[in-house]
Amino acid sequence: MPNPPVIKPFNFNDETVENTYGFSILTEGIDLTRFSKNPIMLSDHWNSNWNVIGKWQDVKKEGSLLTGVPDFDTDDEDTAKIAGKVERGYINACSMGIIFDRENLTVIGSKVILTKCELVE
Repeated sequence: MPNPPVIKPFNFNDETVENTYGFSILTEGIDLTRFSKNPIMLSDHWNSNWNVIGKWQDVKKEGSLLTGVPDFDTDDEDTAKIAGKVERGYINACSMGIIFDRENLTVIGSKVILTKCELVE
């Protein structure tokens, strides 16, 4: 029997990298309290029970990184297809869903940095 594929941790955040909105997020400032109680993985950030494709395991902060290992609900046919794309290396990144206050955006040097936020998915 073949070994199940090993899925590597995803980087949720790397504070050394600017996101598509033009700012970086301090990993230490990401509040995981609520997320840790229900670490769901959503498709397309769509907050609906039908868009839950799995959950995150082993979520941790390591230096500048926030990482987690995806656990896909492969009993769902659509999710199984997404999991297959991850296993085959076609998908290797995810996008965080966060809540933040604009007052926590700070300019340090020439960079815009979000110092506090809450991870919700």
